[in-house]
Amino acid sequence: MIISTKRWAYFISGALLIMTSFTLQAQHEVGVKLHTLNFMGDFGGGGGMGTVFLKDVNVQATTMGFSFEHKRHFTKVLSWKSSIGAFSIHSNDQYTRNPFRRERDLSMKGSLMELTTGLEVDIFPMSYCVKRSSVTPYFGISVGAAVSNIDILQNMYNAEKLELEQEYLTERTRQVAPVFPIYLGIKAKVGPNWVFSSELNYRQTIGDNLDGYVRQQDDTYFSASVGVAYNICGPSLSPIRCPRF
Repeated sequence: MIISTKRWAYFISGALLIMTSFTLQAQHEVGVKLHTLNFMGDFGGGGGMGTVFLKDVNVQATTMGFSFEHKRHFTKVLSWKSSIGAFSIHSNDQYTRNPFRRERDLSMKGSLMELTTGLEVDIFPMSYCVKRSSVTPYFGISVGAAVSNIDILQNMYNAEKLELEQEYLTERTRQVAPVFPIYLGIKAKVGPNWVFSSELNYRQTIGDNLDGYVRQQDDTYFSASVGVAYNICGPSLSPIRCPRF
């Protein structure tokens, strides 16, 4: 059955009207987060050979970073979040209890940027853009890409040992990998606009190349962060005010 041009026009007009109405009802939030980050890859780590989450965390390898975020609150519990972050990363075989890695004696240092987008869910409804404070736990899942720019060094130079490792070192210092963050945290809204949060974020990557060394399991990294955000309340979301003459 062929749909007439007139019906197509009605359909498109209705769809645009619904989308416009939906966009107007969405509250926008912009914010910044400060992170402490641990990168778990092929350097340092625990006593084993793989990346086994907390067992491979080296406190000495903790670094700092920050991120900027934008959220669209479609309902009182559901948001769409986009984020761009910049971090420093560092790890060293001298931090591990694994004898092979300590003997290898390599270290990694560089920067990491990530761009992610995904859904965030508040456990308790949050009334944004109204003068009522509230607190809720929240969680989310995202997808994106991470870009690293790293240098690999040998702590105590040994040409023979370094030659044995060449087959595992990536040819380029800049590497790209898909990343899948999952996170949970708690947030507090103060007044109609300000939101303060604390969050734990774990990232699983596809690939073992972000640290410049490809040998074992996929790289992972996680962060603990604190943040502050501001809700932008448009005219359609603010109380109607009568003009004064």
